[in-house]
Amino acid sequence: MNNTGYIKINSDNWEDAGKIYRVHEYFRPKSESTAVHLTLEFNNETIKKVVPYHWIEWIEDGDW
Repeated sequence: MNNTGYIKINSDNWEDAGKIYRVHEYFRPKSESTAVHLTLEFNNETIKKVVPYHWIEWIEDGDW
């Protein structure tokens, strides 16, 4: 599944606080019930993360 857009990650990790990431890839394997594999961009840097889907807050274009 390829989704694009922008997200915030609502975790307890200071690394994610206040950041809005551009989503390049969003993949949720069937074998892992809540895990989402993400390829993100922030400040022209590509980042790969795996987070629970309930930490993801989708941002509408222009809503930031």
